[in-house]
Amino acid sequence: MFLRTLGATGRPATSTAGPVSELSSFPVTAFRPPNKRVLPPRDLPLSPHTRASTSNSASENWQPGNRKGTRAYSSSSGQLTQHQTSNNSIQGKLSSTMASPFKIHISPQNTGLLKVKQTEEAAEKASSLLQQDLEKHHVFFNEDGFHNHIPHHILALYGTGASASSLQKGYDENTSYQRPAQAPHTEVLTSMFQSWEHAKPFLGKEKHYPDFLRFFQEELAKFGAAGSNDESWEEHMLQKYIFSSTSTTPGQGQGEGNMGDDLFLRLFSGLLHPLIQLMYGVEWAQPSIVAEGLAQAAVHGDEIGVYFLEAEKLSRPSISFQPQDDEERETPSIISLLEEASNSEKLKKAAGPQNRIQIRDGILKKDDVREEMVRLAAKVRVKPDEKEIERVTVEMFNACLFVASSAALFKEGEKVPKYDFYMIHNVNSSPIFPTLNNKPWLSPQSKARILEWKIRMDLLQYVARGCPPLLVDKISRYQPKPKPQAEGLGSGLELISRLHELEQDDGHAIKLGRAALICQSMTLSSSLTDTEEEEEVKKKNPTPGLVINTPQLWEKVLHLIVDSVEAPGPTWVRNAGLVGAWEEIPDAPPPPETTGSSDGHKL
Repeated sequence: MFLRTLGATGRPATSTAGPVSELSSFPVTAFRPPNKRVLPPRDLPLSPHTRASTSNSASENWQPGNRKGTRAYSSSSGQLTQHQTSNNSIQGKLSSTMASPFKIHISPQNTGLLKVKQTEEAAEKASSLLQQDLEKHHVFFNEDGFHNHIPHHILALYGTGASASSLQKGYDENTSYQRPAQAPHTEVLTSMFQSWEHAKPFLGKEKHYPDFLRFFQEELAKFGAAGSNDESWEEHMLQKYIFSSTSTTPGQGQGEGNMGDDLFLRLFSGLLHPLIQLMYGVEWAQPSIVAEGLAQAAVHGDEIGVYFLEAEKLSRPSISFQPQDDEERETPSIISLLEEASNSEKLKKAAGPQNRIQIRDGILKKDDVREEMVRLAAKVRVKPDEKEIERVTVEMFNACLFVASSAALFKEGEKVPKYDFYMIHNVNSSPIFPTLNNKPWLSPQSKARILEWKIRMDLLQYVARGCPPLLVDKISRYQPKPKPQAEGLGSGLELISRLHELEQDDGHAIKLGRAALICQSMTLSSSLTDTEEEEEVKKKNPTPGLVINTPQLWEKVLHLIVDSVEAPGPTWVRNAGLVGAWEEIPDAPPPPETTGSSDGHKL
């Protein structure tokens, strides 16, 4: 499908510069709101379990004390350390936070991976705004499948220390163009509740988002009402609907307890928005946002799945997801795979102005290009070992941000720096991986598989944007706009906080800044379990494969992010590796005195 272009901030615009999204979601059909009022939870059909167990609404059943066995949700988040083992035993159990499938609750202590300090006022404001969004807005703000970013925006602001007033400002600036929430279709829900097989015909269809949202909310409600102590709500939902095929054969679900890849592959559609939505739900331990993420994935298309499944099949002709399968095969570094793509004439020429949607028209629909892309992606193999998964996660995150930052300086000296709108989504979705890695209930096989798919998506995105040169010297000699400077992560957080007051932002900028801070923390420690002495050694001897690997380079990257979005002109460039993409970007001012070669050092 062909999608209209968003303006500089990612919001609706009249520009005809090209489509904003790649394989965005679903076959677009004319959307017709149902001819019925939006009903409160008690008026909508409940699952057979819920109907049999109570006469109250499902949301009411999640309030502590309503009934014996009722389970509220802990809102303790994932974090960058592994000091939460004791929390895992209580996560998903009865707690005073009262987050539920129908209610959002954020505490001052629950600030996501960065673990910044927050106030009670900001926590209450975040909870209130997210609840309003859940109840009032559709996940797509128009009929073409453009995504509602409010949940990501609010949590990214909150997770970087934004004030209650900044949260309100971010919300107010992005509500006017949202579509109202729609009521589920009674007959569709009735069918869905019978079995997952009955839900499958509704996959990939935008009009059924309200149905899938209620379906997953009810699944969570049913699980909570059962009061099982054997698994957390996260484990139950993600194992069943996302990771169920890892222990069998990818692409082949087996019965009601195994959904195969129905939702797994859809997480990677729509510029990774389903993965991003799920990320914020899991990181902040909010069942309602997890339900939104699963529902959003359900109504995205699966066209991109052919690339992933072909690459996976070629990588593992006989797939069993066992550690011994990987003992004798080393995976090339991610940077070397990116270089291989850049050196391939076929892949380098795949993107171009002749393509309406670069991934679809430039790669997937051309058999010879897709086959070469698949061969490259098949070289990605992550050993299902916890230490190796942790190492490759840092490598993936660092490479992803390096590629985006290098591309932002593609026209150094000619144009002001601008990050690529498509590439930043690969960066912004990356924090889900340290969060998932910290879940003891998720198998190494599942962690390795989803990480492999993310790396393959990063390679695909790089090729789709024209393979912009990988030039680390351009980053190292970048001269930030004059401003007070300090050392360390604290100064980085202070710098990124300037994005809290960015005018007309829909969340993309602060998500990028937050992701960069998380990546910085992971890179400079390089291991979530390193001792202080080990961290000091690694700071002096950077880990191989990590390009942005010194405090000095990190300072440049963080400044580059803020400078680029504050610079005049469009906030983002699209298809940064194509020369024509920079025509609307303002010219750069005369450069200050610098040293080094003007062309940069290519990796």
